[in-house]
Amino acid sequence: MLTGYIEGYYGSLLDWNQRLKILESLSALNLNSYFYCPKEDPFHRLEWAEDYSDEYLLNLGSFFESAKSSNIELIFGISPGFVSESIDQKILNNKIQSIFDLGIKSLCILFDDISFEATKQKGKEHAEILNKVVQDFPEIKLYIVPQIYSDQLSKTDATDCLYLNELFSSMKYQVPFFWTGESVVSKSYDLEYISKIQERFNQDLIIWDNFYASDYCEPRVTIDAYNPFVKNPKNIYGVMINPTGKVNLDILLLELFSSGMGKGNEDFKSILKKHLPNEMIDILHYFKFEGRIGDVDKDIKIIDKVLWNSSMEIKLELYPYLHFLRFVLKNKPDLKYLLDKRLRLKS
Repeated sequence: MLTGYIEGYYGSLLDWNQRLKILESLSALNLNSYFYCPKEDPFHRLEWAEDYSDEYLLNLGSFFESAKSSNIELIFGISPGFVSESIDQKILNNKIQSIFDLGIKSLCILFDDISFEATKQKGKEHAEILNKVVQDFPEIKLYIVPQIYSDQLSKTDATDCLYLNELFSSMKYQVPFFWTGESVVSKSYDLEYISKIQERFNQDLIIWDNFYASDYCEPRVTIDAYNPFVKNPKNIYGVMINPTGKVNLDILLLELFSSGMGKGNEDFKSILKKHLPNEMIDILHYFKFEGRIGDVDKDIKIIDKVLWNSSMEIKLELYPYLHFLRFVLKNKPDLKYLLDKRLRLKS
């Protein structure tokens, strides 16, 4: 089963040293995959048809060798179709070839978050692109993020979605696909329903988990136990998390993920104490996936202590949320006050 890290968020772009830190954590935590598909890499998405520089390819090749030596599968993502509805297959193949030449043989084509309507015809077009990639690069292990990647986007049962049905019925090959669940950000997964989806489309499914994601709710941060399954997900091709792009925080979240998947030996509190200032354990209710407000006066004092009397590196990544949280708890602003005093915006 694929288990690992997705660099697939908005608002943050790691450097190569940061990626190596993530890679080291994956290896230590018995996780086995790194999916490179950062929304903020222009050559991945907005300018996908342009070539990467020689320097970039050198760094990518070195990163791939590090992943390979740690038995980590590096999945490289290309996101065509974001700028234009028509995708030039020759340009796409040239891009793939430049990655393949580095030895990278795991590739994902992403059609997520594009503005064009996900019609039945679009499903057929996407299938034709994928079929051609498999035909032209038979040694590549191909994955896909379909344009519809959750029930929330389908607005119906996934098995009734015209786009998905046309996509997979037109596919000539087995291509595992990423799925975020019933929602774009899901707290839990119905394994029976996932089995139904896999059987309907005759394709393996990988959960793209946004449980810890923060790009849609900055500066909010989620630090919570990972337990989305009632029972062990044995019949799923993979489960990978797409977290925050804040490296020290993401390493903590990977430990929670590994523990929740039954791969780590440490319990929830032990992991937290290793990574967080001690005082933060007492205000963790603000960091739960479904957070709550506690004793405001007491919590403000704790937040102050963490903000002004803690030097742990992770605090720098938590600072925006802690500082904003302090302001909200202390001032209890209505919207007008919040816009005026904190954001300096006049209505």
